Amino acid sequence: MPLTPFDFLESSAEVLSEAISLQKSGMTKGACSRSYYAVFDATRAALESIGVDTRRIRSHKALHDQFYLKVVQKDKIDRGAARAFTRTQQLRKLADYGGGRPSAEQASESVERAHEFITGVKNQIFPTDDLVVPEIGRLSRDKPQADDPPHP
Repeated sequence: MPLTPFDFLESSAEVLSEAISLQKSGMTKGACSRSYYAVFDATRAALESIGVDTRRIRSHKALHDQFYLKVVQKDKIDRGAARAFTRTQQLRKLADYGGGRPSAEQASESVERAHEFITGVKNQIFPTDDLVVPEIGRLSRDKPQADDPPHP
């Protein structure tokens, strides 16, 4: 049975919770990667809620393009929140393919933008659902310690 829009939204909240835990543990690569995938799942929720079968979308760029055309341009979500898709994707690419480790500040930014995005999708597209988006609380934005590996 295909997943429902709410299933995707629920998944995004769970993945965001993982990103928060990773960020608070200093695992910046994982935090950036999970933040992006939280946004990715929320994007799928938004598209599925308006009848787009996201199983037929074959790339991350195509998903982003469809989201922009069918959700953002139709003012179904705040454009500021929508920009989180692009920024969390940039930080995930840095984390997964950049050859280095994102800074604590970058990981915090990624988690914060994912939270903003998921909250926007939940409030503007699913306003009556009782899903609780995990709170991010106070995130560490500490500078790297002397024994941390250098950043590229």
